[in-house]
Amino acid sequence: MKTGTVKFFNVTKGFGFIKEDNSDQEIFVHASGLVDQIREADKVTFEVTEGKKGLNAVNVKKLNHSILIHYKRFPVSGSVFYFKK
Repeated sequence: MKTGTVKFFNVTKGFGFIKEDNSDQEIFVHASGLVDQIREADKVTFEVTEGKKGLNAVNVKKLNHSILIHYKRFPVSGSVFYFKK
């Protein structure tokens, strides 16, 4: 599984490009290869397949950076949940 950033995605036309992390390579992505909706600047994970005109990103999923952290307070019983971004 590779990671990258959506450089461009045209929702109307259904295609765009993902810039792969750790390289300067830009990979074509078509709407048919999306698991989640994406937009420009989204961080994503994806797989790469060989298409007719070059590499295609498939199984594209948006990364979620929210982390659920559980804290207990003492001596009061109960739990508090915080979302961090």
